[in-house]
Amino acid sequence: MIRNAILLTVIVLSLLSQGCGWRLRGQIDLPPGMEKTFLSGVDFYSELGVEIQARLQGAGAGLVQDKSAATAILHIVTNKIEKRVLSIDSSGRAGEYELSYLLVFRLMDQHGAVLVNDQTVTTLRELRFDPNNVLSTGDEEERLRKDMLQFSVRQMLNRLNISLQKSRNTNQ
Repeated sequence: MIRNAILLTVIVLSLLSQGCGWRLRGQIDLPPGMEKTFLSGVDFYSELGVEIQARLQGAGAGLVQDKSAATAILHIVTNKIEKRVLSIDSSGRAGEYELSYLLVFRLMDQHGAVLVNDQTVTTLRELRFDPNNVLSTGDEEERLRKDMLQFSVRQMLNRLNISLQKSRNTNQ
């Protein structure tokens, strides 16, 4: 009896979670036009290229290395990270930094027609510098950079999805 009640509870909860639109963090649904995407403006095997490839595969799409086989071209216009001093301590050394990641992109169809105009994703993080623990601070900076890259790629793909859905709805 208890086993049946537990089973029934699990089934009801799974149906409710599906019905409310719940899904795993970072999971997105890409439009059909992006199932074979060619990446330009950044190296296929760079950190950004690998992250985009992983996110596209998670959404059921993928990157292709041959432009003629692509259904969409994702062009990375700008991909840069900057570091600036936010504060200094009493001896004039940097005590806190701001990391800024800028990602500018556009999406085109296989013929080069622009589907999504240039869009910008800017991500900011603060980093405290501890002169007594330089190795740990370096590890923290690397972790923040990776986190910023992952966040920016998720934002980019979400924006592409929304922009393409809007253009499809206005064309119908």
